[in-house]
Amino acid sequence: KSLFAEGFSQRAPEELAKLLHHQDLRVRQRAQFELARKPTNRSHLIAATDPANPLVTRLHGLWGLGQLARLHKDAQAVSMLIQLSSDSHWRIRSQAAQALGDAKAANGRDVLLKLLTDENLNVRMLAAIAVGKLGQGEDVPKLIQVLEANAAGDPYLRHGAIHGLRLIAEKSGTAEDLMKFKNHPAAEVRLGLIIALRHLRNPMIAHFLGDENPELVVETIQAINDNYIEGARAALAERSDLLGKFGQTIDYRIINAIFRVGDPKGALKLMEFAENTELPQDTRVESLFQLRRWEDPPKGDHTTGKIRPISGDRSLEDHKTAIKEGLVRLFQNSDGEVLAEALITGNHFDVAPSPETQREQFLNDANLRKVRMATLKTLVKKNDPNLVEMLNTTVSSEDPEIRKASLQELSKAAPEDALKHARRLLAEKKVYDGQFTMEVLADMEHKEAARIIHTSLSELSQQPLGIRLDIIQAAKKRKEPEIKAALKAYQQSLDASDPLAPFQVTLAGGDANRGKRVFYRHGAAQCQRCHIAEKGRDGGVAGPNLGTTEKPYEMEYLLESLVLPGARVSPGYGMVSVTRKDGSIVAGLLLEDGKDIVALKDPASGERVEYKRSEIKSMTTAMSTMPPMGQILKKEEIRDLMAYLKQLSTKK
Repeated sequence: KSLFAEGFSQRAPEELAKLLHHQDLRVRQRAQFELARKPTNRSHLIAATDPANPLVTRLHGLWGLGQLARLHKDAQAVSMLIQLSSDSHWRIRSQAAQALGDAKAANGRDVLLKLLTDENLNVRMLAAIAVGKLGQGEDVPKLIQVLEANAAGDPYLRHGAIHGLRLIAEKSGTAEDLMKFKNHPAAEVRLGLIIALRHLRNPMIAHFLGDENPELVVETIQAINDNYIEGARAALAERSDLLGKFGQTIDYRIINAIFRVGDPKGALKLMEFAENTELPQDTRVESLFQLRRWEDPPKGDHTTGKIRPISGDRSLEDHKTAIKEGLVRLFQNSDGEVLAEALITGNHFDVAPSPETQREQFLNDANLRKVRMATLKTLVKKNDPNLVEMLNTTVSSEDPEIRKASLQELSKAAPEDALKHARRLLAEKKVYDGQFTMEVLADMEHKEAARIIHTSLSELSQQPLGIRLDIIQAAKKRKEPEIKAALKAYQQSLDASDPLAPFQVTLAGGDANRGKRVFYRHGAAQCQRCHIAEKGRDGGVAGPNLGTTEKPYEMEYLLESLVLPGARVSPGYGMVSVTRKDGSIVAGLLLEDGKDIVALKDPASGERVEYKRSEIKSMTTAMSTMPPMGQILKKEEIRDLMAYLKQLSTKK
């Protein structure tokens, strides 16, 4: 403490040199920096590099010489670094190489080139980067040899050589020296060139789209798309022959190249891909997905998740007839996901199957939900004369999402019919049906809809627990005075002394899939930062592992844990302070609060420490670091999250 309090600037060089031997890194570093301020201190730094000294002292001396060489252009420091590059210890050689590169010491070039074949891989890596910093185009073949010798594919050595090549190309402003080796027989060399060109965003990378090695072709496609190498994107767009060869994500990148290049003829290509039954289903669906976004592309690139707006004329007016003809063929010749996507795309281009075909597709329970939903959208858009009749049938479908969509459309097309079905669905007391029914009723401008909501709210305790929250939320959307009064009466009926009372309506009716999204994606709750939920997925360790419970969670326990996280803290996750009778105070994570002992986890050592109960005067209540989720999440989100956690605890 006294060393830092007094400072280092006023200390004599001899004293600073001694501090290079200090056991504390911070002291050694301060002494090194102070000595490196003046070239006149060079002798002390050179002395520190003596082989008789400990390695850490030698390194600080070397680093100080590197500072003199870099900041003061000290020729004598450079000469010493050149000497150190032949030291017997690999760490000294590697750091000498790095220092020479950082100083851009041209007279160190020969030793750096020699170090490219050093027996130690770390030395070779740092020497390659240093050679790159010198920026000499004639050294490219030497770095190519480093890649060629890297038959084992060491990623660090590869990185060093690639970094060196990139630095040389950046200094010269061209990648011509690199491309002299584009047909090198060693795949490791060609991979290195691809990665270097990727970092340079150089369009010459397109050459490797025709490489004989499939792995390098994949690397090239990823580089062009993901690094936005616009000069090579047109070449990628021409390689539709690669579709179906390397998997879904690579196909998406090729399609994305066609989409972003924006040549209207590319839209016709996408239509061809969609009709090509030899291509994977996902590729055909993706082609249709991008086709309908062609004229109004979103700002985000969905293959990378980055915001990359597309500008320019994207009109397909001259090609819409051909696109519509292709869609009609798909209506007739496709099924499953492709048909569903074709119907959605047809809605966009205002083309659809015949009304008879659409009705058959919508009414057929054997069809994919996606097909039926897309067809329903078209039927609504076209105001089909049989729509109400069909909806009165499909509102009783076996598929709950079809029932929901049918009731929603009925509420607009035939409110009286919708109300009739709403009463029936509520009487059946099925949770999901009750939930979406209340959602539909909340938006209906009809007195009977208000009456149903009012009755349901007034008789809330008689309703299935899983829809009570939905009734309350529907009531909150209404303006009728009687509903507002009933809502106020409900709120006044809650036990003000029980902080869990307003959340009792979340104990049932949650959706585990939505709850999983809350756990992993909610920006404010950030459950994953402190907890692990599923095996194989990342998570924090500040809180308990939620996927390792011995028995299923009780919903009441989950609710209390989310809303009142400090009520019951899991052993090892709550901090306490213990005051002993001798006046000493200890703190730690509470592991055990027993009749005879209290066990804490020492925050410094992580070890279990036990204290006799008879020796303890007082102990604070265990505190949880988890924030109350009732202040962060909506009640619907809490309900869904509990459903997910409950599901986790029942999986074995």
